[in-house]
Amino acid sequence: MTIRFENGIVATLGKKNRILWNATVVSDGEKVAAIGPAAEMAERFPDAESVDCSGKIILPGFICTHHHFYSTMARGMAPPGEPASNFVEILERLWWKLDAALSEEDITLSAQIPLIDCIRNGTTTIIDHHASPGHRDGSLDQIESAVRQAGLRASLCYEVSDRNKPGAGIAENERFIKKVGHGDGQIAAMMGLHASFTVSDETLEKCVGIAKDAGVGCHIHVAEDAADRKDSLDKYGVPTVNRLHSAGVTGEKSIFVHCAPPKSVNTSRTSPPSTTIRIVFFMLTPMLTPMLTSPSLPCSGALRRCPGRRAVPGARLRSHVAEDHAGYGQ
Repeated sequence: MTIRFENGIVATLGKKNRILWNATVVSDGEKVAAIGPAAEMAERFPDAESVDCSGKIILPGFICTHHHFYSTMARGMAPPGEPASNFVEILERLWWKLDAALSEEDITLSAQIPLIDCIRNGTTTIIDHHASPGHRDGSLDQIESAVRQAGLRASLCYEVSDRNKPGAGIAENERFIKKVGHGDGQIAAMMGLHASFTVSDETLEKCVGIAKDAGVGCHIHVAEDAADRKDSLDKYGVPTVNRLHSAGVTGEKSIFVHCAPPKSVNTSRTSPPSTTIRIVFFMLTPMLTPMLTSPSLPCSGALRRCPGRRAVPGARLRSHVAEDHAGYGQ
């Protein structure tokens, strides 16, 4: 079906972003067929269904580069007992109790609810990080089904962690990665890990091996709190990012989420081989901006505007939130 979304303000985004007034975007099935002045598009596609977008902005769908669908179950939730006083207690008293309690039905519903929200708010691609220790096997298939039903795109993974059982979640990730392969344009897969402080060297090695063999990246929380750095220093003698880099977790296809404490990396050590780390962040704060990247190293989008930047020596850090090439016509 061909549709003209006409008479709107079109923001193409992409490397050559254009703002077009009183313009039309023509879609043909799942593809953008043409963009241009409303009158011209009406003449070129007279038989297309028309949707009047007067007074509205038309732009490519947003991309959510880190989500926990199941976290929607915690909206407005106040866990019983004394409030948590630190990050680890928040995990122990809320998130780890919540994900352990998820039933099969919960997994499906907790995916459907945020997918509806995504549609309502113009988000068409989501990179999700799932955990449900009580119903682990096959959980990614349930989420996949919900995403396909919603008509959105998603990259899915299961959160590997040693907190309940050594290597728990590796098999579910490996199964789903083999099932999906390199994706079909709607569903893709990654190797998910919770965080450095909940996975051993043995677990890291297994996950990295599977990811490399399959040609996929790793999706992991990194230095969400200073506790992650302290654990890495106490157990392994290096900051979090350095440990993960040495284990082979970094790479062009991997996503490091948060990277908040400014000393998550050690810039005084010998530079490791050049690589790319994609950082997902949600707001720029004084704690976040100092460690993002070196002013002399290539980066993209919002990262270029961050003062006082530094990074793992030899590494190129890129923001997965502010990619330069996602837009109409790209």
